[in-house]
Amino acid sequence: MNRKLIALSGFVAAVALAVPAFAEDSVNVVLAGKSPSAAYAAIAKAARAVCRTPAGMDIYNVYSVAECQKATVTSTIAKVGSPALSQYAASREALRLQLASN
Repeated sequence: MNRKLIALSGFVAAVALAVPAFAEDSVNVVLAGKSPSAAYAAIAKAARAVCRTPAGMDIYNVYSVAECQKATVTSTIAKVGSPALSQYAASREALRLQLASN
């Protein structure tokens, strides 16, 4: 079943994503006037809501939820098309990889 996360901003009117069947139908995210860090935080929060973990899930499904959240954030940022937001997300990912390698 297709589910969607809708992002509203000065760049894009709506973004649709495919997420797991246990996800919410949609979450609206207003990005207009937000800094890249605030926009990223709003997108990540919406991804957590869309890809929530239902009660009683086993550990494999918890990892699936984490992958859903990551894919939702990545896809939404790409569809928004803001260079500043993309750069901010790339710097976060680079820092995460650097910390993971230590």
